[in-house]
Amino acid sequence: MALQSLAGVSLRAMRTLRVRALVSVGVACVVTAAAQTARAVADTPGDLISQPCRTTLNAPPDWELQRLSRWMSSTASAGPNPQVRVGAFEIVLNELGDQAGAVGLDNARGTFYVRFSPGPLDAAAVHERFVRAVERSVPAEYVDAIRARLRVVAQTYPQAELLDLQRSFYDRLRAERPDVPATGGVGCWESDDVRLELGVYGTAGEEGEAAVRQMAAEHGDRILVYRREGGPPSPAIGRFPAPPGRPPVPATPAPPAGPVLSPLPRFAETVVVRRRCGRRPTARIALASAWRSRLRAFRVGTGRWRRAAVVVPLRRTVRVEVAGTDGRSVAGRIARCT
Repeated sequence: MALQSLAGVSLRAMRTLRVRALVSVGVACVVTAAAQTARAVADTPGDLISQPCRTTLNAPPDWELQRLSRWMSSTASAGPNPQVRVGAFEIVLNELGDQAGAVGLDNARGTFYVRFSPGPLDAAAVHERFVRAVERSVPAEYVDAIRARLRVVAQTYPQAELLDLQRSFYDRLRAERPDVPATGGVGCWESDDVRLELGVYGTAGEEGEAAVRQMAAEHGDRILVYRREGGPPSPAIGRFPAPPGRPPVPATPAPPAGPVLSPLPRFAETVVVRRRCGRRPTARIALASAWRSRLRAFRVGTGRWRRAAVVVPLRRTVRVEVAGTDGRSVAGRIARCT
């Protein structure tokens, strides 16, 4: 009886050990596979280099992307001695120089993207600079999660050229065909490349749409004209119908058009820059008082728009954009201390 009991205990113990060993091997395989997958995502960008540019409008928000985005843009603390943290977006735009396009979030793909125009740097080199910018500006615990979401997009035409075309074309459209309702901007919502995309509302009629297409044809592939159904937003939209027997409530009249402003001054005339070169070089940037009434705000890199002066580090060339009260803007660069 004692021998039989001992044999039963030994068999049960052996079965338990065998099951535990199988479970341990399975868990180890799963952990190893997950680690290899994570390293592959972090080390190889795969199809995130030179994807088509098309951006999906009104895509549902990617909340993880939104959470990580706080580390991608520059921030500055308030107070007499503001501390500036330069974001990865601003670093990569400054490093790309004339090849810099635009940066942003793509909720449909769950990626951070940077667009660049033709030049000495190819897509792989731009992606490498994007990764380095993240490693320099983002806390270590978020680097791997952000690296797996970096996307590089090549565009055919330089961003500055397209923005100049947008301003000149809109001025011409308002002067020659103010009766044609249209909207749009520089982007890639309707195509796989960055262009000036102009949506003509259906209320313009076939003749109005044909006139806009004829004007755009002078610029070749740089302008894409497409049709938007319906008409532009109206002040009467959202009004309740009038009760029976009462006259309808008239729509609020549009405000009178303001005076035609002359072109914005040159960038060097719009801001006052005080550079301090030393061990920690900085630059104090403020709107020029002579043009302050015609200037709305300015921003450094892709930071927030502001009117108050700001102090920024000057270890690298800094890009500054100044917006006028009439919707137009000028941009320039402040050279780093040498």
